[in-house]
Amino acid sequence: MYEFASAVIDVWEKRILSHNDQDRMLSAPDRASSFMVLFDTDLAETASATEDIEKIFENDFQLLKEKLTDILDDHGRLVNYLFLFFDVWNLKMALKRQLLKSKLFPGEPLVCSLTAYEKLKVRVSEIWQKGASFNNDSGLKNMALLNTCLEKIIYLTQQTLVKSPIIDSAQIETAVDKAYFEVKQGAAKRISPFLAELSCLEIDVANLKGLLSHNNEGFIEGGNLKIQEARKLLESCQGEISEENLEKFLEILNFSFLIKDFINTKSEIILEQGLQAFLSRRVFEKSRATACGLEKVLAFFYRKMNSHFNIRLILFAKDNNLPQTDIENLLLPI
Repeated sequence: MYEFASAVIDVWEKRILSHNDQDRMLSAPDRASSFMVLFDTDLAETASATEDIEKIFENDFQLLKEKLTDILDDHGRLVNYLFLFFDVWNLKMALKRQLLKSKLFPGEPLVCSLTAYEKLKVRVSEIWQKGASFNNDSGLKNMALLNTCLEKIIYLTQQTLVKSPIIDSAQIETAVDKAYFEVKQGAAKRISPFLAELSCLEIDVANLKGLLSHNNEGFIEGGNLKIQEARKLLESCQGEISEENLEKFLEILNFSFLIKDFINTKSEIILEQGLQAFLSRRVFEKSRATACGLEKVLAFFYRKMNSHFNIRLILFAKDNNLPQTDIENLLLPI
């Protein structure tokens, strides 16, 4: 199903940020010189329109969404799976503005989402004001229906929040995240076994970050690690964790190294980078093993995400005159 897309991505990969491009950005004498390297990559088109790096990345993802939609013949399943994250960002914003009357949400709505923010905002307002539910067809008539996954996330979030006497920002974040991972994992299982495996790892990563932030209420079911195991891992007691199989043991071993680094450095940036690198390497290893197919598409998407992270970090270093050695170890694999 993904053979044609794999062949197209073989061509696209020749233009994406390479290790050589990254080295040129790192060694450039200033930000302007470092930024110019982008014109030798597939970011040239978006970089020529603006110097706002966040706008460049957002427009780049919008273009990628359109291109993937054109080359994939899976009825939009993988595109919907990959880009649902951006809808979730917008959903949190819409809910906070609807339920908290807050305009203090950081950033602006993302245009690279599957659903336009204005339509999402209307849908959120409809659900909370009219009491429509996901399974109530009569309540959905004449309403601004969204894609099925996003509809279900909104419904599950509503089911959680209506039980709370007081709703705050943290509760909204937790409710949306739990609903998002539940729906995303269900979608992953319908698409491929590897995506199902990856979704478990993503839940583990989210849970570890949540526990480090002392958010015990936000623990998400469906990962490989149970809450007791995750807590022991954070206490650097991996020897006490049950080792049900080799794969799980190796995952715990990798996580334990990351947690030890965090305990030693107290740096959330290093932990965030390490967890994302862990997921990325798993995707890249699978892609190399299969050579083509869904994994090839997924690996390209991860390279895009990681290249954006690295570019953002390098330009930040140039803006603040940080030495190259300070950021090299924080760069994600591409």
